[in-house]
Amino acid sequence: ARPWFWRVFGVMAYAGTIFLLILVFFIGDVGGGAQRFIYIGPISIQPSEIAKMSVVLVLALYMSKYEKQVNSTHKFGGNFKHGFFMPMLIIGIPCAFIILQPHLSGTIIVGMIGMLVMYLAGTRIKWLAIFVGIIAVAGIIFISFFGYSMERIQIWWDIDKVDPLGQAWQTLQGLYAI
Repeated sequence: ARPWFWRVFGVMAYAGTIFLLILVFFIGDVGGGAQRFIYIGPISIQPSEIAKMSVVLVLALYMSKYEKQVNSTHKFGGNFKHGFFMPMLIIGIPCAFIILQPHLSGTIIVGMIGMLVMYLAGTRIKWLAIFVGIIAVAGIIFISFFGYSMERIQIWWDIDKVDPLGQAWQTLQGLYAI
């Protein structure tokens, strides 16, 4: 595939991801208190997984198009707008829909992938530090409002006191995989 294909594919994938992330609220299957999957016959689609790829493609396209501005020394006309603000919008739109599902880990993963692309493209460290601060504050707010997140953290902290075949099963499987 030629570079133009990936540009067009990335933009279409991003637009499709946003559409699917909105669609999941209307026709998505609710399970375990979350609404994350769209079922089409025997096939299930989790739009937050598609978001990981589409955010990388669109963010890489944007950052390469505005490479000079991202790396410029002009704060508000260059490195803030093109190196931080616009990439935050590109990352933030799908993250907002993912967090509403609620899917904290998916939101964190998409945000961290976006931050890595921003870093590799030359975004200033101070803007990335602000980004991490925003993610930390948003995570604390989310955990405060959604009980299942706090419950999962408690399971992780007290893994040996929880039923390994019940509540701790998913956490233990992740630890075994590591």
